[in-house]
Amino acid sequence: MSDSRFMDFVARIFQRPAFVSEPEQFLSDLVRARPEITADRKRARQMWWDHPQDLETAARHKESRIPQQPYVYQPKV
Repeated sequence: MSDSRFMDFVARIFQRPAFVSEPEQFLSDLVRARPEITADRKRARQMWWDHPQDLETAARHKESRIPQQPYVYQPKV
């Protein structure tokens, strides 16, 4: 028996049955019952997170950053 066939055989012996947790089952049932949820999630993500980036503003924020001392509660000497 070649090494790859042996490893396939061993993998099949020790393979666990597919486990689906209760929360995962609930979410898949919910999406199956209401498929519009996926479109709503995409629309919400675009509204809150997917914005065009302004490179000038990002550079200005990076330049205006003040370096913080390693331990903020230690008084400056």
